[in-house]
Amino acid sequence: MFCTHCGRQLTNNNSIACPECDAPTDYYYFTRTPHAAEPEQEERAYKKNGARCANAGFILSLISIVAGMFVLPTVTAYILSLIGLAKTPEKGGAHGRAVAGTVISCILCTLWFGIAFVVCFVHIIALSFAMWG
Repeated sequence: MFCTHCGRQLTNNNSIACPECDAPTDYYYFTRTPHAAEPEQEERAYKKNGARCANAGFILSLISIVAGMFVLPTVTAYILSLIGLAKTPEKGGAHGRAVAGTVISCILCTLWFGIAFVVCFVHIIALSFAMWG
């Protein structure tokens, strides 16, 4: 094996650094493992991301009410609230906001699809009257 920095032949293939220029060898890169994050930090990050999703879903569901129940924000709010619901602990404000966001966006989706169904049904009836008389 040769040093990729200075080109010197390495006698020990398991050496971490070149004895001539002290550059790290390929063996160093292949055997080096990244430090694993502590489980507590991962758990906190998981809950923090869940709280962010819960808050975003709740706020987006309120925006959907004000903006007139557009489909995309309502469905997005529903998905974010469900993610927040799954990732947050059962006690706490973020879990409550996730529940509220899920309920609000579910009601809005039901209303939106119900209104769309009624509008389509009325158009079908109007077209049938126009065609037959």
